[in-house]
Amino acid sequence: MMGVVLSVFMTTANPFLDSSRIIVRFADSHEIDSVSMVSAIKSLDNELRIEKVRTKPFHYVVVRIKSKDYRGIYSRLMGIKGVRYVEPTTYYHASHIPNDPFWNLQWGLPFIHTPAAWDSTTGSADVKVAIVDQGVQYTHPDLDGHFGTVKGYDFVDDDNDPLPSDVTEDHGTHVAGIIAAEMDNNMGIAGVAQVSLYSLRVLDREGSGTVDDISDGITWAVDHGARVINMSLGGPSGHYLLDEACQYAANHGVITFAASGNDAADSVDYPARYPTVVAVGAIDIDSSVAGYSNYGPEVELTAPGTNIYSTIPYSDYGYMSGTSMATPMASGVAALVISENPALNGAAVRAILDSTAMDMGTPGRDIYYGYGVVDALAAVNAAASYPSIDTLANDNGSPYYYCANEWGSYIKASRYSVSRSSQLQSIIAYFGTPIGFEPYAQTGHYFVWSDNSGIPGSLLAYGDFQIPAVAVGTDQWITIDLTSQGITLNGTFWIGVSQETSHAPYLRQDNVSNPLDNAYSSDGGASWSYDTDGNYFIRAIITQRSAVNEDVEHDMKDILIVGSDLKIGSDMLEFEVKSPEVNCIRLIDVAGRTVREKKIRQPGHFSMSLSGMRSGVYFLTAFNDGHLMEAHRVVIGR
Repeated sequence: MMGVVLSVFMTTANPFLDSSRIIVRFADSHEIDSVSMVSAIKSLDNELRIEKVRTKPFHYVVVRIKSKDYRGIYSRLMGIKGVRYVEPTTYYHASHIPNDPFWNLQWGLPFIHTPAAWDSTTGSADVKVAIVDQGVQYTHPDLDGHFGTVKGYDFVDDDNDPLPSDVTEDHGTHVAGIIAAEMDNNMGIAGVAQVSLYSLRVLDREGSGTVDDISDGITWAVDHGARVINMSLGGPSGHYLLDEACQYAANHGVITFAASGNDAADSVDYPARYPTVVAVGAIDIDSSVAGYSNYGPEVELTAPGTNIYSTIPYSDYGYMSGTSMATPMASGVAALVISENPALNGAAVRAILDSTAMDMGTPGRDIYYGYGVVDALAAVNAAASYPSIDTLANDNGSPYYYCANEWGSYIKASRYSVSRSSQLQSIIAYFGTPIGFEPYAQTGHYFVWSDNSGIPGSLLAYGDFQIPAVAVGTDQWITIDLTSQGITLNGTFWIGVSQETSHAPYLRQDNVSNPLDNAYSSDGGASWSYDTDGNYFIRAIITQRSAVNEDVEHDMKDILIVGSDLKIGSDMLEFEVKSPEVNCIRLIDVAGRTVREKKIRQPGHFSMSLSGMRSGVYFLTAFNDGHLMEAHRVVIGR
């Protein structure tokens, strides 16, 4: 027996799945025929309607059921003698093919599986992509729908109109079409992602621009809300100002792409060479690295770059080749990923693209393909199911004092926000006992509120938790497990804690004032005041298909069950388990799949083989009886 296939329909809301139409697969035996199969099913339940019977080449029956007791009926069907497995029906659909007349000339998009990705998302106008390049003809009829009132900026002529100077200035418009030419408008071509665009003209009609203009274009894009920056440009030498601008983008969660260069050289151009930028090489239609494409250890991704058909001034179309064409392919896929999951920051999008790329050439990352050719379908799928721990931390300084005199009747609350529906898994609060105070074990209370004009509003959940007697002069994170409470959050909310007595241990605060995100109440929550003394060390752990918050990743060592001293070798991962509560360690890839697992019986030092694993980003996760406790982001082979 193979078993009942329950996991898919019992755990997810799958719009392509019909649990009432089920396939009953019998063994392929001469003793089993169509009559015996139908008879066996009808004898089980007369309400079951037979829709199809097949004996060649496989023995199976398709059954329609009326009852919603899927689990019970599936299990009973499995009890019929000769049944190998039972599974629900899944519907498959044709991948989206746009009606743009020149679609058949766009070999690159099918190569990177864009049509299949479009079944999940074609992009979002809320996602802004900045084209740091020559001017873009934003009036082009295949582009004009993606530009708002603010078109961008012309840093060459220092004005607000980033149009090309004439028809020969065609590079930026060609790049724009690859990223976002309008789809299904019965005109021209289709871009990778239907997103909003900015044109930042930093190169003149000859294709030259100063490093300061390019740097200004990057910072303008970041300051105007761009999520993706495309730079199909480069040069052989670096510059401090350009490096700082790229770092500025990375610090603000913006993912930046740049062309590796077209000199067939073993040296990647700047700014692509900077570690904060994704360097993109080009491939030909036969998947080989293009002869002109620069290569080297900095190459991170490759994409179709030869004979790419796209928009050009004025309101025309044409072919171009180069890493300049490959770069917007990758940028467009990044925009699709963000459209699918807007909660992802730039580092998470980069991790997804790297880990889902089609590995070509030498296995793993190499100097020609990088991690491989960007894969739109795999990347979008990974974005939809990104490993699910996001630590929202409301502390941004070093802790230095306790709020020792404000306990007892006081409730301390911190405000958070999530961009999509999420489940509150845990509240973690940082308690300590100052020297000179005697610790007492006591009961604490937790609260979850909606937001009401900047203060806690309606109470969504509350309960008790135990505060152990934390030793004098020490601190510890106390975890309030809420996994069984089913608390779903969306948008802005508040979490808070209080304790029954004024005895230590007390909640930690830092020395950075952030009054709008921290409030206290001395009357049980009837009224609230903003606390100007510092941020509370209260964290919300939520399970959503989102990124690990990179801003607090390195601070998480304070609360981790798994030790912070990870050692990553070429074929071995070493780590320490410090808590006896951990009974399982899993290594999970960015698609949410467990690729390694180790059962833990007691704390200690452990190792995990990485042999045969692909380079990329993974999460080392600690579990207690199936409950996720925390996660480390692990980069292998970078």
